[in-house]
Amino acid sequence: VSALDATLILRSLDTMLDQISVAIRLLSLFTLGTGIAILIAAALAARSERAHEALLLRVLGASSQLLRRIVATEAVVLAALASLVTRLPFATYVAGLTCPWRPFSERCWAYR
Repeated sequence: VSALDATLILRSLDTMLDQISVAIRLLSLFTLGTGIAILIAAALAARSERAHEALLLRVLGASSQLLRRIVATEAVVLAALASLVTRLPFATYVAGLTCPWRPFSERCWAYR
């Protein structure tokens, strides 16, 4: 018969989970930083490309009003798409398709 010290096991498990939590936080910060850097690079590349397209349209005879309308339409469409993408998880939750906060709870699956 052997006796195990449960407090020692729980302390070591708690320490291990704390270290895993710190590692996950660091990785998520790294991922967020990388995403922001990629977003800035894409925006700068798109700005340069958009300026080139606007210059080409001006050479072909487009008015300033038409260029403003094109930029405004693009901004509205991108904003609408961003709004849909950010609201999609909430809409699936409301519709009962997912339960993102507690996916393994009984309450989450009660309505299926």
